[in-house]
Amino acid sequence: ENRNSFSKLLAPILDELTQRKIPFEIWSANDGYAGAYKDCHVSKFKINFKLEFLTFLPNLIKVSFLAKRWKRDNPSGIVHNIGGGSVLFHDLITAHACHRQYLVVKKLYGELWRAILNPIHWMILLSERLNFRRPVPVISVSDATTAGLKAYYPRIRGSVVTIENAGSISQTISPKDTKRPGHFRLLMASNNHLSKGLQPLLAALVQARDAGLLWQLSVAGIDPTQETWERRVKDLGLESMVTFLGHCQNLQQVMVEHDLFCMPSRYESFGMVFLEAAQVGCPVYGAEVGILPTLYRGNGEDLAADQSTQLPPALLQHPVCSKVLYASLRLFAMNPELRRRLAVDLQNRSSVYSLEKMVAATMLVYERVAKAARHSVAR
Repeated sequence: ENRNSFSKLLAPILDELTQRKIPFEIWSANDGYAGAYKDCHVSKFKINFKLEFLTFLPNLIKVSFLAKRWKRDNPSGIVHNIGGGSVLFHDLITAHACHRQYLVVKKLYGELWRAILNPIHWMILLSERLNFRRPVPVISVSDATTAGLKAYYPRIRGSVVTIENAGSISQTISPKDTKRPGHFRLLMASNNHLSKGLQPLLAALVQARDAGLLWQLSVAGIDPTQETWERRVKDLGLESMVTFLGHCQNLQQVMVEHDLFCMPSRYESFGMVFLEAAQVGCPVYGAEVGILPTLYRGNGEDLAADQSTQLPPALLQHPVCSKVLYASLRLFAMNPELRRRLAVDLQNRSSVYSLEKMVAATMLVYERVAKAARHSVAR
């Protein structure tokens, strides 16, 4: 399963359940699913994303009722709400984000009013509040998300456990030297260019162009307003410096062909692309979001603190300043050895994020929740 990061993370858990001969059902809104688990998949609801604010609550109520009925028929079973927003009746939740944490960042960028006017944000906040109204077991995907959940939802402070996401290296990567001499090649990956930080990156490129620097930026992924961003690049006179790659089937291959992966994202609950870049030895830079601070600091120590050579620049703070970003990128551009050392350090630290470790930790939570369910039935 490689349709998206969510599928990549769920598939190893389902493989383990299959190996242990533990039956499961997958409920979702995807009525066109035809993947490896199609025999276990049931389309229980349908969301019209153009009218999401109208279909959200009816589906939430419907699926919650169906889940409660399923639990009545399977009293020792587990209802695992993966994603946090699709059902209110469950034994276990996986929180892939903390929306209140995200809205704090929106406020820093002066965009909270846009969120207030968007009913989708109100719906997500409502489901978060309802889901975390009691101390239900919660799996959080990163320390950053755990900190947000504990800060805003005190009732789950004692029941939330961090099981960090994990990734695997693509088996089809071949080192290629496609870097043009004298050019500094940057890569970012995004399906939402505003939230992923393309705006300050373009501002930094303008400063690089004005300084006569040979920088190139590749943007993997497609934004819903892609044409608007392409016009913006043209209006800034950056056509020769920015390339929109569209969807990349093997992103890790693209990563090894660039000098630096830079994504000054506004919010990441985990940031799988940071981990994927680190795993293949591509140096990474961005803001204090998701897993990146942990990768940079490791066990509380700054990267390369015991070495006498140049340290990597500090991670960006919100709101991201394009001048600070430009200065940091220029430091990377002028120091190939700094990039090489950063790539080695990050690759070493990324090795602890394994799918096996993630699956084993999830199974332990399942066993604990199942034991509590059996105990409840016995009473």
